[in-house]
Amino acid sequence: AIYIALYTLLYKLYLRLPTNAIAMVFGCALCFFGGTYFASVAAIEAFRLFGWESLTANLAVVAEQAHLVAKASDEDDKLDEDADGVADVDALATRELLKRKTLLAMTTIKEPERLLEAWSQLWTAYVAVLATLHLEFARTTALALAIVEMVKFPILRLLLQPLMEALGPATKHWGKTIIEVTLNTIAILLAWYFQAVISGFYSAIRGGKLFAEGFFALLVQFGLIQRLPCFKEGFDPDQSYMDELIGYSLAASGFLFQLTRGFVLPFPFDLLLFPLTLVEYFLRWQLYLTT
Repeated sequence: AIYIALYTLLYKLYLRLPTNAIAMVFGCALCFFGGTYFASVAAIEAFRLFGWESLTANLAVVAEQAHLVAKASDEDDKLDEDADGVADVDALATRELLKRKTLLAMTTIKEPERLLEAWSQLWTAYVAVLATLHLEFARTTALALAIVEMVKFPILRLLLQPLMEALGPATKHWGKTIIEVTLNTIAILLAWYFQAVISGFYSAIRGGKLFAEGFFALLVQFGLIQRLPCFKEGFDPDQSYMDELIGYSLAASGFLFQLTRGFVLPFPFDLLLFPLTLVEYFLRWQLYLTT
């Protein structure tokens, strides 16, 4: 409930903010937190390639219908048609309550075909994006395992005999397997960490560019750019280096921040972005299964 109220408030703020201010906020978020959400950032970039406008339109349809159902459900929860002082839904058994809410949803949604089409297109886009991410991260995993194959022999020669002696006669046959599994695990974890580094670097540069573009567009929008001594004749992004200077400076700061913190969110952002973190780990889990 806390996150629903918080994100509802943020969404209302999002609707009120100028587009350029929103670009600045998203730019800062990418700069300082992009590496933490490398799977989500990659998914968003893939969605952009598959048609961002279509995706947002379908999401709007689903959100609109979900809002109607939620509103109708809230009103239904307040009904007390038998006037016994207890809400009707509180007097129902779980099975009857589920039947009542299902019927309410079906009567509230007036265009089920539209909802089904939007949901089908969203699912198709999700599967396509997941396949794209699978190919991208499969290369990272394959490279890590190839490196293991190159270093495995000298490590086995160095560690296998001592490990077999430590395991004892009954379990010494597990020695090679333990070393190979350990090497594979370490290599894959390192590969995914370096993937976070690459994604963090990319997101920092992209976020810095977004912030700088939004910042100067906001200055131009409110007529403040001409008040700056260096822009008395106006601002041309193709001629000026100030937007690159601000963008790349912010990108460097954001990437260094992510790197020094090991791509771990600081407090209170870890709590604020917890639902997004769940989405990130869900995507990673899907990638782990397919990779």
